[in-house]
Amino acid sequence: MRERMELALARTDSIIFEVDLETGEVTRYGEFEHFFGHPMGEVPTREDYADRVVHPEDEEEFRRFYDKLADGERNEGEIEYRTDPKLGEERWMRGSVYVKE
Repeated sequence: MRERMELALARTDSIIFEVDLETGEVTRYGEFEHFFGHPMGEVPTREDYADRVVHPEDEEEFRRFYDKLADGERNEGEIEYRTDPKLGEERWMRGSVYVKE
């Protein structure tokens, strides 16, 4: 099953993030380093991701969105944001998020 997921992610240029809302720890699947220039283990939490990957102009909205998930104010949603231009090519990202209970 894992091999199929990795193949699908590679073919579609997608990444899956699992976020532990209590600790902020993130598990990533897909070509994270290809997109962001950071090895997966180098950006261990959602806060680190916001600091190092999210465009500075989108960072506040990104944090607010995930804070509402962590606080239980929402259990799903979508967000669009840009990557920080310091990483190279600025990319638009779309996240579809749901909280697994």
